[in-house]
Amino acid sequence: MRKNPLTKGILIINIFMFAMSAVFSGGSFLKSLWSGGDLQTLLKSGASFGAYVQQGQVYRLVSSLFLHAGLIHLIFNSYALYMFGTIVESIFGSRRFIVVYLASGFVGALLTQLFYPGVVSVGASGAIFGLIGQLFSLGLRKDTPRRLTPVTGTALLPMIIINLLLGFTVPGINNMAHIGGFATGFLFGLFLAPFRIAARHWSILWTVLSVLCVVVSLVCISYVFLFPEPDIEQIINFANQYAEVLTLLSGTQNLRSDSYYLELLRPFDGATRALKEDVQRYIETGGHSDTLYNLQLRFKAWQAIVLKKYGTWIKKAP
Repeated sequence: MRKNPLTKGILIINIFMFAMSAVFSGGSFLKSLWSGGDLQTLLKSGASFGAYVQQGQVYRLVSSLFLHAGLIHLIFNSYALYMFGTIVESIFGSRRFIVVYLASGFVGALLTQLFYPGVVSVGASGAIFGLIGQLFSLGLRKDTPRRLTPVTGTALLPMIIINLLLGFTVPGINNMAHIGGFATGFLFGLFLAPFRIAARHWSILWTVLSVLCVVVSLVCISYVFLFPEPDIEQIINFANQYAEVLTLLSGTQNLRSDSYYLELLRPFDGATRALKEDVQRYIETGGHSDTLYNLQLRFKAWQAIVLKKYGTWIKKAP
């Protein structure tokens, strides 16, 4: 991996993330391997989705760049990444390559949120289009060596036009990510000279930026596994169980003898554990710690937060 190490490293991470999303899907492994997991699995694995990003889960704008919605998606993007990544990393070096790659992917993901906030988005194509945009504008520079003509400038124009046309006509292709990534890479290509970093202070800057990009990417990917999102089924089951418990409590006189109600509740995070603790205190004190009305109010407040965050997926769940 000494030659073009970051291109190969990203490929390995993409394959790893794809395999993990297939494993987490919970269904047939071979079927999941082909599809890359369902939408809920992709969301748990770090896919970008407007409602989640607006809730502060900005890490998804980065983690989604390493996910793919199916084996075909992964194969096509892996081929494109290897082809253009090795060229860009060889011309500009690993430090500038990783900065352009991640900046292009991030801008593409951000543009997706602005135009398609209700769409679950995954894939490296925005970042890859950034590499293509960089090579395209590189061909417009006067200091670009002639030997790079076949892989820069107008030589890429037919491929760029075809892909953009496909993005506007074929469902499921995220053209906003392509456009955002391409524009970002294009700007980098206009200002970055090939094969050299002129001054020492620029060399230090690119080193710092590249390390920062790698660290941010690893943190965003790690966050997905360290703080996983709950399954939609968990949310629905807890909501139904809690509502049932409140109904049962409203019709009983001897609360302490009915502590088995607590066994119905299966909390999955801090908020649901707090709701269960409210019921536990209510039962243990014979209803003196709080009123049933207050329990219902806190439950409704939790429901409102959940519906705002997961409403689209709760409506889709069986």
